[in-house]
Amino acid sequence: MVSIPTDPGVTLGNIVDPRRLDQLKQLSEAMKPEGLANDKLNNLLQSTYKIKMVIDQMTNMGMDPRGMLKLIERRDKLKSAVAEAAIELMDATIEAEEKVEALENQFAQ
Repeated sequence: MVSIPTDPGVTLGNIVDPRRLDQLKQLSEAMKPEGLANDKLNNLLQSTYKIKMVIDQMTNMGMDPRGMLKLIERRDKLKSAVAEAAIELMDATIEAEEKVEALENQFAQ
């Protein structure tokens, strides 16, 4: 989820310069890819935990491990996807920080 960044000047009852709102929207857009990458990573991590719990429950119930091969394969694929999503998040974070810093420098002038 992406939202407008917080700003102490934007509070209920205050008159806000429309240019400042535009600046906040630009900052929000710059941070959007990072938020989406973070959401993707969190969703993949949740899926990994769910599959792990299912595999653990089936193991505890004495199920034949050969019957769980597809689950184990999917878990392994998810682990690879989690690693890839973490790299994407790192890249998106670096890119967002650079864009935000550039925008803040532009706004300060």
